[in-house]
Amino acid sequence: MTLDGFDLNLLRVFDAVMSERNMTGAAARLGLTQPAISHAVHRMRELCNDPLFVRSTGGMTPTEYARQLAAPISQALSMIRDALDLDFAFDPATSMRKFNVLTTDAAEVHCFPRLMSRLEKHAPRIGIFSM
Repeated sequence: MTLDGFDLNLLRVFDAVMSERNMTGAAARLGLTQPAISHAVHRMRELCNDPLFVRSTGGMTPTEYARQLAAPISQALSMIRDALDLDFAFDPATSMRKFNVLTTDAAEVHCFPRLMSRLEKHAPRIGIFSM
């Protein structure tokens, strides 16, 4: 399967059905109608050549293939949400960002020790690299 022509919104529907285990709950979660969810699941079934979810007394039971897809799809959606979250606040205490700093030799000798000391205290997972 390729991504050419693949509707990435189907991944959101898959993730919601996987979490909710029913079409109505997935529809409410995504703000869609139940028929829209059913249609999206039908499309994904065709693309994956697998039933993905089977009706049972407890709702929609995922197939083995759906179970294998669940974690990677959830992680991919989470990464996309994080990448698009432009309103996040920078928290130095938890950030794992890496910064490249271009300085003179003198600035590196005089400023870097104080900078590194503060980073160890307030931003222990941030990396600083001198260029």
